[in-house]
Amino acid sequence: MQAKTKQIDHKKIVFLHGNSLNSSIFSKVNQLLSNQASVSTIDLPGNGICSSYKKYNIKKLTQHVKDCINTLKPDVIVAHSLSGHLVLQGLDGITKPEHLILIGTPPLLSVEASLDAFSDLGMLMNKDNWTMEEKMKIAQSLSIDCYGEILNLLNATDKKFKKDWSKIENLTPFKNEIEVLNKYSANCYLYFCLDDLFINYEYCNMLHTQINNLNVQINQNSLRTHIPFFNNPYSFVEEISKFI
Repeated sequence: MQAKTKQIDHKKIVFLHGNSLNSSIFSKVNQLLSNQASVSTIDLPGNGICSSYKKYNIKKLTQHVKDCINTLKPDVIVAHSLSGHLVLQGLDGITKPEHLILIGTPPLLSVEASLDAFSDLGMLMNKDNWTMEEKMKIAQSLSIDCYGEILNLLNATDKKFKKDWSKIENLTPFKNEIEVLNKYSANCYLYFCLDDLFINYEYCNMLHTQINNLNVQINQNSLRTHIPFFNNPYSFVEEISKFI
């Protein structure tokens, strides 16, 4: 496990990043929250500072996320995109936080449902190998002002991770995430941000009819872009501070 923590006698909050990024994208948010909470970040193997795996699959990464969270025992979990799906896949084995916050993570009925949940740009994230043009497109779509920094993170992603994650056999068995949420007994908040070019809003609108658990709230209008904690850290912290 690789988890970085700033100790302070407040509620504990942990951040988990998305596909092909790493925990450095939370650096500004961590600074802004440092006087309000005990802040931790978790890197996914193959994406951040964690050791690489010889083989990547959803079972291994889900177990990694579960182990890290259960060690840290946070009061608030904030998981972005891919990490949000890993949290949902392992939710029944994770110590319940006071608040679970998922950013840009449309819950999926199955792996195949990702074709409906994500835009063409979102699906490009799961391609086994990117051309330089594709990497530039992804980086600029994630952050116009700091696309160079994002490009460096994309380049640092383990190529073996990209290759393994593009194969459906490495993404199974896959739990129905809508069913998981409908059974969840703690507070959960799904954020689908304005200007998010990576998700399909029609799919997100459909979730209102699929999720009938009053513990789960869907928010579609208070944050912006696919990585609001990176592009708009002050607005993001203002929103997250409600939970700490």
